[in-house]
Amino acid sequence: MDREEILLEAERHFLAAMISGWAAGVKGMVIPDMPGYILIVYEQDDFRVADRYCVSIAGKSAGTTTIWYVNDPVWVMFYGGFYREEDMPFLKRALMHSYTECLFNGGRGPEFLDLIDGLRYSNCVGDGSTFSRFFGRERLISHERTVGWHEYQGMSLI
Repeated sequence: MDREEILLEAERHFLAAMISGWAAGVKGMVIPDMPGYILIVYEQDDFRVADRYCVSIAGKSAGTTTIWYVNDPVWVMFYGGFYREEDMPFLKRALMHSYTECLFNGGRGPEFLDLIDGLRYSNCVGDGSTFSRFFGRERLISHERTVGWHEYQGMSLI
């Protein structure tokens, strides 16, 4: 496969991995040499997607998602921020909305998504962002106040 074919397949595998990952309720496994980190792995064909994340006692979270083709890393995403525990079901719903529609919005949810009780999801992907190079910020907003957020960025490694 050439570079473009690898990236197209990597994007397809990213979305498949996310559909069967954290947003779908998968718990993952503890990483023995990284206390506090959880790992969710998806493997298909010659691709491997590993999503690693941690949540601090203060409720802040951070993680990386890496994709390998054969045994070479070809893509990476970094993310971090804060979400309240009670908002996680809505965040998962927002993420799954994009993943199941096969939309790559910086690897996160749609531009906007509303729910009852005044909770709203907003994702601002940076200008010119593509699967090969992207950045942005997502937020959960309740009654016009940000109650959770993640900043993210990522890029092709090939």
